[in-house]
Amino acid sequence: MPALTGARVTPGVNSFILAGRSPPRPSRGPEVGEIRFPQPPLQQTMFTWCCSRKGNAVFDGLAPAIFLLLLLATACATLGHVLLGRRWRQLPIFWLTAFAGCLLAYGLGLRLPLALPQPADVPVLEAVLLAWILMIIVSRLRV
Repeated sequence: MPALTGARVTPGVNSFILAGRSPPRPSRGPEVGEIRFPQPPLQQTMFTWCCSRKGNAVFDGLAPAIFLLLLLATACATLGHVLLGRRWRQLPIFWLTAFAGCLLAYGLGLRLPLALPQPADVPVLEAVLLAWILMIIVSRLRV
């Protein structure tokens, strides 16, 4: 072991031990037959770029269930207006009706006795069915 006074110590395992730190572990390469694909850094993925920035007013504090309900209501209202609508002023009425139907199904906890996936605890099938039932009723009111 070289003397510490004036001697130059090359950074090796002993220098880390003398400094009170653990030496760095050598990185393991790919195993035989294993292919490793380079992963982009977390900062460069699209989700972190658009959704986790500071001050993003659109997605901050918006629960996944509400976001999914908005998407379902928009899809139902758009298709309902294409099939049942006659005038442009009916589109916001269909959207409000579809959102009310989706929100009622979510709020009342309507569940069919089927083992269907429920993302963000939203009963998707029940929400869409109730939205369509309400939109059909509203379309028959001659608005």
